[in-house]
Amino acid sequence: MARIKFSSLVNDIRGSVGGVTFSRNANGAYTRNRTKGTNRKSPGQLSVRASFSGLSAQYRQLGAASAQTFIDMAPLYPYKNKVGVTSYYTGQQLFMKLNSTLVQNGLPYNTVCSAPATIVPTIQGTYALSQSTPEFVMANYKFLTNGIVPDGQAVAVFASAPLSSGVLVAPAQAYRKICVLPAGTDFNLAATSTIVLNAYNSVFSAAWLNNVQFIGQQIFFKFKDISIATGQTGKSDYASGSQINP
Repeated sequence: MARIKFSSLVNDIRGSVGGVTFSRNANGAYTRNRTKGTNRKSPGQLSVRASFSGLSAQYRQLGAASAQTFIDMAPLYPYKNKVGVTSYYTGQQLFMKLNSTLVQNGLPYNTVCSAPATIVPTIQGTYALSQSTPEFVMANYKFLTNGIVPDGQAVAVFASAPLSSGVLVAPAQAYRKICVLPAGTDFNLAATSTIVLNAYNSVFSAAWLNNVQFIGQQIFFKFKDISIATGQTGKSDYASGSQINP
């Protein structure tokens, strides 16, 4: 594996050229042979590909005025590229990025781009869930906005399968999206706890319910706020593990 030393003219390089990929790890910059990933066909990946293909077709059908709104708003949605340089989307790239988030969460896509929205976090920080019953008593979380999802937003709820009591932080790959809750959802209501419970069981099965083998294990949650008006997402908020009690 080759190593790279940068000069004052070039201080970083990422991505692939021909059969060579440039990257960086804790030991510095390096190169490796470019490899082609396998064409996995999991349900999740097939869904993403289908939504991407559908949105590409929708963009081609946009009227000139609608397409221009994405071009005009693109400078307001900067991002950092692989080497940390501020970059900007094209109008089509912005359409795909924002609307992919909406479509993949079961929300309607936008044909006109709006200025970036201010996302109000529904939950903030890491909080423990007191679970003395098999139900997820969501009201025991310390939510902002009085526990009600703000207007113009939705919340994607992610969870892990039951994990060992020794796990302090659930790894990213342990989370799966279980449901998306719309604006107005009140986390203080028992009905919301039931919705989350049923959604969890539909993804992970209800085998953990009243099963002594799972007593003492933990279930982790993650919440991501979504702006319906733009397709932006807020920073993910994590909740510490909720222990399964008898």
